[in-house]
Amino acid sequence: MIILENEWDQAAGVKGQEVKQEDESQPSASQQTLPSYNESLDQQTSAGSGSVASFSRASGASVRGGLLPESTPTSPLSVSTFSSSHHSVANSARTTPVIYLFLPVEHAFNAMIVQSQDATIPLYHIFVRMNCFIPSSYITTVSRGDTEFGEEVGHFEMGISIRKPTVVFGGLEKIIDSVLVRGGSRGARTWQWKFSSDSSKHLSWTIDSPVKYCYLGTKPLKDATMLATFTPPSLAPRADGRPSPPASLKVYPDGHRLFDHIVISALILERRRLTPV
Repeated sequence: MIILENEWDQAAGVKGQEVKQEDESQPSASQQTLPSYNESLDQQTSAGSGSVASFSRASGASVRGGLLPESTPTSPLSVSTFSSSHHSVANSARTTPVIYLFLPVEHAFNAMIVQSQDATIPLYHIFVRMNCFIPSSYITTVSRGDTEFGEEVGHFEMGISIRKPTVVFGGLEKIIDSVLVRGGSRGARTWQWKFSSDSSKHLSWTIDSPVKYCYLGTKPLKDATMLATFTPPSLAPRADGRPSPPASLKVYPDGHRLFDHIVISALILERRRLTPV
């Protein structure tokens, strides 16, 4: 059978039109949009604990005791979107106390996250690194979200050094001894956090070893508002041999608006407690 040249061209033209129509019916890769963080959050809220894996795929996180490990380390979400969403979650209106756990991060020896006991969305990522000029001094950085690349809340440096311990918070750097002072009207076992010039953001920590109780302002205890309680991890093994529970922070409704202040000051107090004099 002999096929003429014009017949061949006509057949090829018809086939090309069919392929073109089929391609136009499918969206291109550039036209496909990735799910937003808010959509992932809504899916988790509606599905409950069963959506942990889907959130892990969306965030690319891998955390022990919370988000599930994921083979793809990159995240389709921008850091700014992730951070701002977490910030709104942390500062949303609360009517009951919420317990947050300090959990280690998989494949990261110097990091942990802070997340609600009932949710798998980390609010803070805490990372510790060494000062290269002063190897005996360490810098602790607190950022929003589940990675060190989120919006930085603040950081502080403490260690064995002639350099005085400092804290950077809200874009300002101050000496820790000037913003975290001992005593006052509540006794020697009380520390007052006065980083902000706004007295409505001042805190008082009363230590009932090893638990720490956080109150608003510097008023006497009978007139103070409870904001949070911090329970550190045990320094000795349990009698029954079981693993000790992680450190926890119980935040009361009035404490969520000062969540950043509470976390930073609690970490500094705990570092002081565990540092030999």
